[in-house]
Amino acid sequence: MYADFLILLVSRTNSVILDDSRCRWLQIALLHEQLRSAALSDDDAKDLSKWAARLRGFVTDVCALQAASELIRDRYFDGECILSKDAIEDLEQQAKIVQTMMHNHDRVVIEAGQPEFATDSDKLQKTVNELASQRADYIVALAKSKTLDDFGEEEAADAMLKPYILERD
Repeated sequence: MYADFLILLVSRTNSVILDDSRCRWLQIALLHEQLRSAALSDDDAKDLSKWAARLRGFVTDVCALQAASELIRDRYFDGECILSKDAIEDLEQQAKIVQTMMHNHDRVVIEAGQPEFATDSDKLQKTVNELASQRADYIVALAKSKTLDDFGEEEAADAMLKPYILERD
């Protein structure tokens, strides 16, 4: 049963990364376009501020996904690589691009004498770590639930996912 869980965990981790890869690439393209639009705007300071907030949110998501896969790798596979080559390359490229965008934004606002608009890296890292832990726990819960379901323990499988499903009153 544990071996099946580990196989499903590798599969789920790769799926989570690869299934949304195209969407992340489109979000990166959108961020580039929004930056161009903000630069041409009459109220470019306001638009740039909104863009920076969206960028930070996206950086947090991408870095948290990367950190979640590392948490799973370290927790269940003794640090051995569990991601496919495609998943590794996509995630690393996406993280590098958005981190470079954020670094460039921070450099520009600091050089413009507005360091208060730069990213608080400690706060960002704390947010990334919290989100990574939540994502890793969810991916693990998905794999455990599927394993339990495959072994005929439907109630236990449902209970595993219950904390992650919104309950309606």
